[in-house]
Amino acid sequence: GMVENALTGSLQESNGGDIRIAPSADRDVSSEVAQQGRDLGYVESVGGNAMAGHNQGGNDYFTPAGLEAVQNWFADNVPGSTLTSRQMLTGGVGLMSAASISNPRTDSDQTFITPYFVDTQVYPLYGDRLSEEGEALSDLILAPTDIVISRNLADTLDAKVGDTLRMSGSSTDFTLRGIVPTDSEDGLKNMGGALFGYCFLDLGAVDLFTESEIGIDLIYARLDDPAQVETINEEFGQQFPFFQTVNTIELEDQNETISETLNQLVMVMGLVSLLIGGIGIVNTMQVVVSRRTTEIAVLKTLGLEGDQVTTLFLVQAVVMGVIGSVIGVVLGWLAAYATKGIAGAFIAHTLEFRLTASPAIMGLIVGVLVTTIFGLMPTLAAGQVRPNLVLRPSDTMIPRAGRLRSFIALVIVIAALSLVAQSLIGDLLSARMIRIIAGGIGAVLGLLVAGLTVGSALINRKRQAVTGMQQAAPLLVIPAGFAFGYLIPALLILMITFVIVGVLYTILWALIWGVAKFFPSGWLVDLKVALRSMLAVRGRVASTLLALVIGVFTLSLVTMLADAITNRFETMLVDETGGNVMVFASGQADTLERVEQQLIQMDGVYSYAVVGTYNVELITLEDVSAGQVLSYDELKARTDAEAEPQMIGHGGRGLSRYVSAIDARDVDSNLPDVTMYRGRQLTASDASQPVIVVTANEKTLAAGFDVGDKLTFRLDGSSESQEITLEIVGMIDRTSSEFSSEATSPNYAPLGAFPTELQPDSVKAVIDLDESQIGNLRRAMNQIPGAFVLETRLINDVINRVVNQFTSFPILVASLALVVGGIVIANSVALSTMERRREIAIMKAVGLQRERVLGMLLLENGLMGLIGGLIGVGMGGAILLMLLLEMFGGDLGSTIPYLTGLGLMALCIVIALAAAVITAWGASGEKPLNVLRYE
Repeated sequence: GMVENALTGSLQESNGGDIRIAPSADRDVSSEVAQQGRDLGYVESVGGNAMAGHNQGGNDYFTPAGLEAVQNWFADNVPGSTLTSRQMLTGGVGLMSAASISNPRTDSDQTFITPYFVDTQVYPLYGDRLSEEGEALSDLILAPTDIVISRNLADTLDAKVGDTLRMSGSSTDFTLRGIVPTDSEDGLKNMGGALFGYCFLDLGAVDLFTESEIGIDLIYARLDDPAQVETINEEFGQQFPFFQTVNTIELEDQNETISETLNQLVMVMGLVSLLIGGIGIVNTMQVVVSRRTTEIAVLKTLGLEGDQVTTLFLVQAVVMGVIGSVIGVVLGWLAAYATKGIAGAFIAHTLEFRLTASPAIMGLIVGVLVTTIFGLMPTLAAGQVRPNLVLRPSDTMIPRAGRLRSFIALVIVIAALSLVAQSLIGDLLSARMIRIIAGGIGAVLGLLVAGLTVGSALINRKRQAVTGMQQAAPLLVIPAGFAFGYLIPALLILMITFVIVGVLYTILWALIWGVAKFFPSGWLVDLKVALRSMLAVRGRVASTLLALVIGVFTLSLVTMLADAITNRFETMLVDETGGNVMVFASGQADTLERVEQQLIQMDGVYSYAVVGTYNVELITLEDVSAGQVLSYDELKARTDAEAEPQMIGHGGRGLSRYVSAIDARDVDSNLPDVTMYRGRQLTASDASQPVIVVTANEKTLAAGFDVGDKLTFRLDGSSESQEITLEIVGMIDRTSSEFSSEATSPNYAPLGAFPTELQPDSVKAVIDLDESQIGNLRRAMNQIPGAFVLETRLINDVINRVVNQFTSFPILVASLALVVGGIVIANSVALSTMERRREIAIMKAVGLQRERVLGMLLLENGLMGLIGGLIGVGMGGAILLMLLLEMFGGDLGSTIPYLTGLGLMALCIVIALAAAVITAWGASGEKPLNVLRYE
């Protein structure tokens, strides 16, 4: 409810207007249509990924002519409309903006911030951007040097209103006039700002960033009649098909889809938790029945039928369900309030906590139904207790309910749970093929029920009295089963779940049997007793551990995957950058010399390499082995031929990513530490040679790149067309994985191979620097317009933040599942000690102390936790290994977080031991006389 309200409320404010217009529609239209905007001069590619060291086509922005064309169209066709635009610094990679800010008063800084240049008298068109003191941007920003920052950025800079702040790309200081809440800008479109911070400046401040490029990235439109938004949006799209628009109707559909997906995820997780809790219900009802067999026998001698006894226990299960569901609803409200910050961080929105009736009612109904359903199987056995048990009260053997009766009850349980699951997942499984498969499963279950029913009737002693119609009647269950599965496709999920649970149960049962039988106990009598106790109730132990295994499996997979990704990228950064600091700057005429001069004068610089990035266009490939010259179009045709059928047409664009930029590097130090697919690394002897190292991956290999081939490029940025031919001497191995740190271009060549009169499009210096000198380096580079310093560890911090952002909610849900598993274990231990009160009393009667009895129980449950951890973490580790091989390939090395896995296994043991101590402490201290008197 909180998520849905956050995503679907205030759509005009979230969208920034009735219509939001972006400069590129590449994803929605053909490349030819998208190119029209560039040909008309309405769209330009500016900045590129200077930080990554390669252009990749740059980012699209409106030109002034494009902005004017949009304004004129709305003025002519939509009278009364209001427009405003937003401008940003160009460049950056993904969530990382190419901007940094510092606070001289506190000597603190922050990179990757997102600056927004807006008309503060108009922006935003809907809603307000109020400071924490309640003042609007129009009242705070009155001069080009005024700035307003987000709360998370203010915390990083330890900034206060009135501080003087400095931004990269401008030699002018800015005065902090206000601080806005971090969630002032819509989270889903401001992920970078939510992670690192953002700021507002007036459009007049654009002129102060003389050495940086600034582009118009969005235009917002407010209509006089919002009801006409779809019509106006369609007419605008016909006039400007190369622009991308999002109106409030489309945004509502998008957010509802996101909300439904998240709700379904939470519902499925909740259903899994309920199923885990169902294991505890089954165990509880089994013990309740076993403890009350004498009472049941007495009731049956008084005339109660088996069905009446079953009904009594079902009523008890319903009462348990009502009480547990009420408590669960209250705890759910408390958990929602406590975790709304984590869930809000997951969707980058602030969530408002509200008590709503519908989720509570749904929770009550589902809780009672699940309790009743899981309590059905044990209560069937209660109806089979024989009255003569009154004469043998010490015999607590519970008779079986019968194969046919048990199987039909199991089918009823599956059908009932399918109905519950269907109400939770909604239309998640609405595809016709899925419905047909679910119907087939229902028909098979119906066939089994019909077969067992007819077979039971035929072998019945009174089979002569069974008519053909009665024999044929069960066959009607088959079409009924198909109809049920087709209408309730959640049956497919339940059957898959039952199969998985069955396999896990079998594995756990076998492991418990093996451990109890063959675990070396030596002379440890206590361990021997604990193993025998496990063996005696191995079925219940296996079902109990299912809950723990499911919880720890989910938690281990999410946490270990997050750790593995951060470990891998940390290794990549160390290997690929060649230093611990990088300095980025725009490629102005004297930037290269100024960066080098500062580095020469700096103390603590162990080594450095200046890298200039040239944006290039591949013209031809000379295939030396085949003796032919291939044009770029021919190379594109090769990549298309090798691509999957659905990817044809994208091969050229895919290849261009790897041939659109070259790093010109010093080759005597700080070269990337990479694995070569073929050929060699550059050496000092290549300083002025026309050689190049390229990337070997699916695209370049399909195009025919090989060591010895010669690539001819056209260099951008010169008044006259210049070409350069470079021979491939090495190929970086990216065949098993496309993942890289993106800190360097896919290709690099000696700096001396490029014309000296042509300046690079961007410059960065890779530096191996004393950590204590990083602050001095940053201050020195602030003197170079457009330059800023980036520690390589900060890129890893970025990855950590992004990973944490998107794993926080799954980890929370998995942790709750693990807590449920711990509760199930505690319940199982409590039931076990209740059953073994006589055994515990006898041990104490023969002289065993309370601590030793408790130690036996702890040994037993510690082994249970170890087995559960081995299975859960082992399953998570196996799937993790497959994911890592798919993502990264090759030698994973330190990527796999072994310590995290061991820690989760230890957590399982701790949970099992804690559950045992909490529930068994009282039983271990009970006086033997009290127990033996009544048992």
